[in-house]
Amino acid sequence: LGSQLRSQLGSQLGSQLYSQLGSQLRSQLGSQLGSQLGSQLSSQLYSQLRSQLGSQLRSQLGSQLGVRWGGGWWSWYPAFYSWPEVHLADQGFEYDKEASERLGLWRQDAENAHWWFPYKPLILASDRPTTLQVDEEGRLHSQTGPALQYADGYSLYASHGVRLDDRRIIEAPETLTSAEILGEQNVEVRRVMIEQFGIDRLMSEAAAVLVDADVDTHGRPRELRRLPMPGDEDVLVIQVVNSSPEPDGHFKDYWLRVPPTVSTCVEAVAWTFDMTESDYRVAIET
Repeated sequence: LGSQLRSQLGSQLGSQLYSQLGSQLRSQLGSQLGSQLGSQLSSQLYSQLRSQLGSQLRSQLGSQLGVRWGGGWWSWYPAFYSWPEVHLADQGFEYDKEASERLGLWRQDAENAHWWFPYKPLILASDRPTTLQVDEEGRLHSQTGPALQYADGYSLYASHGVRLDDRRIIEAPETLTSAEILGEQNVEVRRVMIEQFGIDRLMSEAAAVLVDADVDTHGRPRELRRLPMPGDEDVLVIQVVNSSPEPDGHFKDYWLRVPPTVSTCVEAVAWTFDMTESDYRVAIET
């Protein structure tokens, strides 16, 4: 069934499209724009359409599809074949009846279906997802719930393309423990867990090692702590106190991650200002 659909749609639509469109491009462009410009454009466009689009479409339809059809994922295929039927109808372009009917079915597939797999004696079909969220780079991503979900309840959790098998990482990070995070073998998953769990809570609960300690210009304590990460670089964090009070008058603590090569509190704070320790000289903090 899959090979029959491919051969009938690709061959029938493709041969009519390329022959009619190529012929019309040659004759119309030649007469309207002049013999020289027309012949150049028609030959170039016709050659490109046949060699590039033809080979690419037939190659993809023939070898990549196999017995898989993408529905809305591959909607540009029927859109490509439908363009001349819509925009060149007044110039006499038309498919034969059988090809036109098949193209209509192909458009319906693109408008309504998701992935489907034709086999003998059955067809496996998938509905479109009810939820699909991605980041700016098109990777599956959601920090509030499933990044991908279907009506039957099947779902995938992911953060910037990193698949997460434990839904708690997204939906209930407060239920995680520092032991679970440190015991996670997948480095990328562990990084997502740390981000969701909170670096300040992790450093407190995991009893990070004190590397250095001093006071800022206001006399408030600063601490540089290190937490080894199996299979990854150590997590090094400088704990500082905000120089400006909160509305209620208290001073908020901040945990700032710095490179694992840092060895002093001054060097860590300097790094947050994109400076070296030798260049960082502060008379008073505001």
